[in-house]
Amino acid sequence: MAAVATVAMLAFAVLYFGQSPPSRRVVEFSMTGPEGLETGEIALSPDGRHLVVSVTPIGSLWVRPLDSLEWRQLEGTSGSRYPFWSPDSDEIGFFADGRLKKVALTGGPAQTIAKAPSGRGGSWGADGTIVLSPIRTGGQISSVPESGGEPVPVAEPADTRSSSRRFPHLLPDGRHFLFTNRGTSPELTGVFLGSLDGEAPRRLLPDYSNAVFMPRDPQAGFLLFVRDDTLMAQPFNLSQLEFAGGPIALPETPARGGQLGFYQFAASASGLLAHAPSGSAGQRRLVWLDRTGATVDTTNLVASGLGVPTLSPDGESVAYISSDEANLDVWTYDLDLGTRTLLSNNQGIDSLPVWSPDAANVAFTSQQGSTLYDIFLSPADGSSRPVVLYATEVSEAPLDWSRDGRSIVFASVHPETGRDVWYLERTVAADGWEPHLFLSTSADEKFPRLSPDGRYVAYVSNESGRSEIYVQPFPDGGRRTTVSTAGGDAPIWSRDGKELFYVDPDNTLTAVEVSMAGGFTISGVTRLFQRPSLVTLRRQNYDVSLDGQRFLTTEPVDAQGEAAATQSSIRVIMNWREKFAPEQ
Repeated sequence: MAAVATVAMLAFAVLYFGQSPPSRRVVEFSMTGPEGLETGEIALSPDGRHLVVSVTPIGSLWVRPLDSLEWRQLEGTSGSRYPFWSPDSDEIGFFADGRLKKVALTGGPAQTIAKAPSGRGGSWGADGTIVLSPIRTGGQISSVPESGGEPVPVAEPADTRSSSRRFPHLLPDGRHFLFTNRGTSPELTGVFLGSLDGEAPRRLLPDYSNAVFMPRDPQAGFLLFVRDDTLMAQPFNLSQLEFAGGPIALPETPARGGQLGFYQFAASASGLLAHAPSGSAGQRRLVWLDRTGATVDTTNLVASGLGVPTLSPDGESVAYISSDEANLDVWTYDLDLGTRTLLSNNQGIDSLPVWSPDAANVAFTSQQGSTLYDIFLSPADGSSRPVVLYATEVSEAPLDWSRDGRSIVFASVHPETGRDVWYLERTVAADGWEPHLFLSTSADEKFPRLSPDGRYVAYVSNESGRSEIYVQPFPDGGRRTTVSTAGGDAPIWSRDGKELFYVDPDNTLTAVEVSMAGGFTISGVTRLFQRPSLVTLRRQNYDVSLDGQRFLTTEPVDAQGEAAATQSSIRVIMNWREKFAPEQ
């Protein structure tokens, strides 16, 4: 296999880099991701010489010259998502720690360009303008100079409850851009054309897919997008900003990304096309690990997109998310009986299930009837439809429910302050909930988890420039204790309150001995084991058994249901148009 890959690379290098004008011969080859890691988003440099990928769940950027077999990690890019290139192919933009950043292809420290919580894609124009989609602005597309500054919304304001704009891609004129919009009605969903000059957006395609433009000559090219999981190319006239022909199906099936509507494909002006092929990697199995990371038990639960396993307070059931019904939904699974129950089933995304202390109900975040996330409540047995528990003009997601049943802590995404920590307090009426702000700063606070006695909240903040674990008294606040010092994510308390677990940046599960006698204190820190996907797509992907000795998580499986490697591949096609659209 190594010999075949080497020959393919050499052929590619000779044909692509060694001749002028370049050969129009079609060359195809596949490459594995860096060090066996799962690849997330991919981006080809404009000159077609380099490929950059983000890897999951660690989220760092790796670069590979296409005439080489070696990947190189870019330092200072931990937690990165949605990389994109500068027009000269010398720098890479990306989102991490609630900010838009850039790093040189040759390496060096990353530089912050702007605040951009939960960025959903960017594009870099020839004049130095960057368009981006920071979720802080409710899904509105914004622009910022490459030198840095405050992002400025462009075009008409987006209705945050009916519109979520993301994955922008600038056209060669530097003024118009493509973006993907998810709306509450069909006419508001699809690929749209926007403008930095304030023109009203216009829908080009009904498909909910990221789209890129690939030039053929100064006046024309192709829009690449995904329809029914198939990559499509449609001729597009730049001067008229209209389609110049019907779509062409490219028999390639890109893998779906972590966000609905995003597919893992990229193209360059030099005629290169790259994508991560869709496969069986979406099938995962629920497993138990011991404190060394060894698998000590497997379950019969195998599902597509299985994640965020959350153990019920009695230890008898698991709430989780799965895309078995096409959308991402919340389910429960009885560990003894092996039965599954669907709690949510709608056209939006449902995630982050949280059990009530009596295990009778499950709260979760959902997009039912909106592009924003609200908190819904469902009986754990699925006996009735979910009902709205809490909804505002921003997105909310529940993260924990106190043992006395009186408080639900949740994360809220605010346009000005980013992710904040709030809690709902049960009112005297017993069936009502009153919201209270617990923590709000200019940084992002996320993953709030209540200690078993309800006196403290562990959470994650990126105020230091990277995600760290902190603990603070609840609900009145007070002196804060720093738990992690080299990065951390996804804290979870042991059920007896004597340990606090979290995940290091290198994906190592870490246990901290804690005491709450006379105040919160830390004693010992133990790195337990390293394992992929303990945190994935900004969600915790593990839970702790009642005795604190085992850990519930997921692992990928093959078509036969056996454990599979997470290593992924990337398919590259040079001069794809000669193969799929030779007449256009």
